[in-house]
Amino acid sequence: MVLVHGLSVTADLWRIPARYLASDGYRVVRYDQRGHGHSTRGRVFRLSLDQLADDLDQVITTAAPAGPLILAGHSLGALTLQRLLARHPHHRDRIRGMLLVSATGRGARTRPGPGPRHLLLGAARQAVALACTLAPRAVDRIRRRLPTAYRHALRPRSLEPQAPQGPPPCRAGLRHTPTEDIVDLWEELVDYQLTAADRRALHSLGDRLRLLAGTHDIHIPAAETTGLADQLPAAQLHLAADATHALPVHQPGLVTRHLTQLATSTPAAGNVSRGRRAPATAVGAPLVRRS
Repeated sequence: MVLVHGLSVTADLWRIPARYLASDGYRVVRYDQRGHGHSTRGRVFRLSLDQLADDLDQVITTAAPAGPLILAGHSLGALTLQRLLARHPHHRDRIRGMLLVSATGRGARTRPGPGPRHLLLGAARQAVALACTLAPRAVDRIRRRLPTAYRHALRPRSLEPQAPQGPPPCRAGLRHTPTEDIVDLWEELVDYQLTAADRRALHSLGDRLRLLAGTHDIHIPAAETTGLADQLPAAQLHLAADATHALPVHQPGLVTRHLTQLATSTPAAGNVSRGRRAPATAVGAPLVRRS
């Protein structure tokens, strides 16, 4: 099982599902995407979704070169998976299942919905995005002065331990990432459009593809994931009632259940019919020891 995190976090996003899965005997691969956590940006001119998909191809080729695959991606990680199949179709026959969590078929929006609260949230996001886009170096200067504990503080990698043990905490994904690179990834998320090649590649998975979203997600609303599912009639769509964006953190038992169902090819209960909102309640799971 290869697990891909989203924008601004690290592989630590999958910490609890990875424990559950490893305790059940699955081999789990998770990594910090380029420019996040312990992974450097490399020498690429610009961070892009295509580059992230190519990185994932290399991760699979190196860390999981043979045997059946279960792939899972969250948010930007889901888009990475959506692009992977189109750019690297040779993995398709190995994929036993793919789980896209908080996925979309079109760009993310700064204003997630109607109403005054979402209007204010959208305005605040837009203001931050504008400042980061127009004056990234000035924003970097501010980030360097933020307290170390602040999630968007900017710190040199030279201050980090030389031999890291596991990924950094989930919220420390961008501690070493310049604002200009964050803007590039944000624009990839905002400008994303499911291409014909992406759609054909995902459609080829049939019912091996599963989409999961939280009904209270204000980052990528469930309607966006439902819209993507409408373009992929064979895919299974599941909505988690009252769940927010970070499903692998807040609903690890539910996410783990979907992954193990895909791995064992067990039909999932509560499949959503097109055009109807049918919530799937989260399933708890006991704590297990680290494997």
